[in-house]
Amino acid sequence: MFNQTNREVKWVWRYSKTPQIGNVWVIYKEDVLLLSIFSFVLAFIAATTILWELNFSFFPVPPAPDFVSPSVAIYHVASWLKLIVNALPFHFYKQDAGHYYYMVKWLMEHNMLYILTARIYIALIAGCAGVWMAIKYKSKHPVPFEKTAHKRGMRVLEAQEAAYELNQTFARDLKRMGSLTTLAENVPFPTVRLLNHTFMVGASGTGKSLTMRPFIKAAVEAADAGVRTIILDPKYEWTEAFYDPNNPKHAILDPTDSRSVVPDYAADLRTIALKRKFANSYIPPGKGDEALWSNGATLQFVGYQIYAEAKFPDYTVTDISDLITYCNLEQSAFIFKNYFPDALDTIGQIDEQTGEVEANVTSYGMRMNLKGFVNGLTDLSRYWYNPQQRKISLYKFMTDPDYPIKVLFIKPNDAERLMSSGVIRSCLNYMISMMDQPAITNSDTLQGCFFLDEFQAPGALLTEDGDPTIDKLFDRGRSKGWAGWLAMQAQEQAAIVYDEATVKKWLGVTSNYILCGTSVGETSSGVSELIGKAYFDKVHSSYGYDPQTGKRKMGDESVQQHDEAVLLASEIASYLGPTGTHLRYLYMAARMKNVYILETPLVPLKPVQPAWVPQPEKQRSPMAQSRVMNALLAEMKGEMPSVHEPAVEDPPGVSAEDYEPDALSGEGDYPEEDFSQSQSESIDIEKEQAFKLYVEVRDTFVADEIELLDKAFARRSPIPISLKRRLQTMARWKPRYQQLYEYVNKL
Repeated sequence: MFNQTNREVKWVWRYSKTPQIGNVWVIYKEDVLLLSIFSFVLAFIAATTILWELNFSFFPVPPAPDFVSPSVAIYHVASWLKLIVNALPFHFYKQDAGHYYYMVKWLMEHNMLYILTARIYIALIAGCAGVWMAIKYKSKHPVPFEKTAHKRGMRVLEAQEAAYELNQTFARDLKRMGSLTTLAENVPFPTVRLLNHTFMVGASGTGKSLTMRPFIKAAVEAADAGVRTIILDPKYEWTEAFYDPNNPKHAILDPTDSRSVVPDYAADLRTIALKRKFANSYIPPGKGDEALWSNGATLQFVGYQIYAEAKFPDYTVTDISDLITYCNLEQSAFIFKNYFPDALDTIGQIDEQTGEVEANVTSYGMRMNLKGFVNGLTDLSRYWYNPQQRKISLYKFMTDPDYPIKVLFIKPNDAERLMSSGVIRSCLNYMISMMDQPAITNSDTLQGCFFLDEFQAPGALLTEDGDPTIDKLFDRGRSKGWAGWLAMQAQEQAAIVYDEATVKKWLGVTSNYILCGTSVGETSSGVSELIGKAYFDKVHSSYGYDPQTGKRKMGDESVQQHDEAVLLASEIASYLGPTGTHLRYLYMAARMKNVYILETPLVPLKPVQPAWVPQPEKQRSPMAQSRVMNALLAEMKGEMPSVHEPAVEDPPGVSAEDYEPDALSGEGDYPEEDFSQSQSESIDIEKEQAFKLYVEVRDTFVADEIELLDKAFARRSPIPISLKRRLQTMARWKPRYQQLYEYVNKL
């Protein structure tokens, strides 16, 4: 029990007037006496009942007092009470006492009195044991010698009291959406509260994983009902316990594991915006002067990815890494000039007449930054080289309820940290960012769960603007049916990777907080501060001395309001964690007025699958064996036409339907424009046709670009050269957008 350190325990009578000063805790003698009597009677009757069921040839059941009725223990107990009353003045129950004495005399004459006395002695011993247990219990549970009344603030509820109040509070939520699993023994946890997200802290060895187990187990089993689950598994324990290689709904994401699936980048990264998000998973957004280097590296990354996609619709990370590794300045300039003009300025100065590229310090720094940032990506080609390896479309996983894969175990491997953390960040960034897109619609039912154990380990998950991607999960997940669960060993770990303000913000937006255990430090102090103080009224008594006897006496009483911390940091650190057979942890939630100390059985996780099946490593292929580099060299020699120079019979490169977002695939929405029509056609008609084309692709632009294009059509305002180059690139991919580019280019 809390707040019982440095105390003095005294045995007192309940109505004693002797004043008690200081941190005094008391055991009331009346309470001990009443509990002892009750325990003696209960144990005595229970033992007598059991003893009367023993009937052996050497130890038969004593006869009934009247030798006629069945011999029942309760009749003998009643007779013993009558004998006691008969011994008192007035001698009641003389006849009943006489019958019992006759039965005792008969047993003595037949040398069988032991069958009665032995039972009485054993029952008395049991009664004394009950008294001993009652005294021991009261000795361990003293109470403060205070007269107080709780007014405001949280209270700490434990065990059955906590379970009772939680069940009362959860009852309404359970009617809304039911329960996926239990929070503690006999405490069903409402699914609607799971959707309000959870923040969990537990130091090593305090049972964090075992507390999470019922939730992860229930989510994995809910795959049959269509629930999708993403599990970040830093210690491989969830893979060992729940992964089923024979279940097509299960998949592992770990390049160094031979059971791993491979993200289908060609299917998922269909727009420039998504390509930019993918690039930012490896290239962190820069701040201040660093923004120039990061932005330049991002543009080059996107340009190489666009070229790989244009040449091979089934491109892989190997194609991208080959371009980044092997391309020289001239080859990079060719790619950017013809496929992604936005990146052209990042490689240096280009001579307009000769086409030669002159590198400078800035362009060299951008290129070195790019190679440094994507080391982890280029390493993927050493493990993901088998074209027959199972693929996963993260886009369909998040948006298609009928997609076959439902459970994704994401396993880091610190032996390949750059590669592993990059893959994890890119995949989690992609999936969580989907929360902010219309591809995932609102839902009143549970659609999926993110269990991010040690979520800070792979590094910060950031958007292109440098904001935490996890914000999207907490801001949009609830309305779209996706639950978020963040787990860490200490809040300081998350604050190092992100920042203290971000961690506090997450504490504010998550409705469930679970603390499994921690040492005295910032985490325990923060929780103590979060719980706050309790306010209570306390009766104060004045003390003085009796002038006649010289002894202390209690005088007048007054009521005053006080406050104190509900839980101290030291109490939190010492009380939570394993207790032998159970795990004790703290739970708080929004719209709940108290703090709850709950327990769950201490049952270790049993591994049923190997944590890791090594994937053989393959050394990087030389440039001569790179299909994308061979295609680039052939195109530069004129042996293969470029995308903007289509062949007559079979246009090379990726088609617009395969690359562009859904908004670009509607071939029947508007008729193909005839760009050979007379230049005398009115400006209004030209603007109207260009505007129709713009509406189709408006969602593929970022907010700043949309604002510029809206002004261009509304006020005929000119647009920057970078945006013109992007529209020019779109026209090369799909000639029908040539009219849109020509209209904006004239402004």
